[in-house]
Amino acid sequence: MLIEGTLITVPPPKSGEQPITINLKDILIAESRQGEVAIVTPMKAPELLALFNAAWRDVDKFVKQLAAAKITAEHEVDKRRAHMLLNEVSEILKSKGIDSTKDTRDAVIILDTTYQQLQEYVDQVTATCEYLKGKLKSFENAFTSVKKIMGEDTYNMAGRIGNQNLRHGAPSSVAVGDYRPLEKNFRSTGESTPGEVTPKPTVPRPSGYGKSRY
Repeated sequence: MLIEGTLITVPPPKSGEQPITINLKDILIAESRQGEVAIVTPMKAPELLALFNAAWRDVDKFVKQLAAAKITAEHEVDKRRAHMLLNEVSEILKSKGIDSTKDTRDAVIILDTTYQQLQEYVDQVTATCEYLKGKLKSFENAFTSVKKIMGEDTYNMAGRIGNQNLRHGAPSSVAVGDYRPLEKNFRSTGESTPGEVTPKPTVPRPSGYGKSRY
């Protein structure tokens, strides 16, 4: 695995094929914004959710690509091992005067240069895959954190039924917990003033869209 700037290059599983190149530029930009979770607002949350979701999708695509390459590389290792056992190991052990046992056969295979190169590729692609899986998990955590901070029903229209502004027909500019403009409207029309309401929401909610009554 070779990392240069925002590019990761992994050798191909088979000789003659193109190496696998992964561009982390957009992923690293999205990763640098995970700190904004600590100061997320209802206005910023949708953009962050979309950003983290897109970054997770890109990383997941790279992980699957590497997983496929790893399977191919492991097949190449198995093929080299089988070739060694059938055609070379016995002669090498005989020439050295060493008994043929599982340990001695494995020793001959492990010392084979071609086998070492193929196994090294498996190790590299495995390390790269694990590196990206860590980023995959971090984006998943960031996405989930934003949702929890905002509340599951923050952007759910059905969840606005209990909004006091909608219930009393307050203008959309009235903030949650501020009922003085609402009281003024009722007094100016001669209608009875609604009872005092204690604001309960502990998370920001978007303003209502109810029609004002005059």
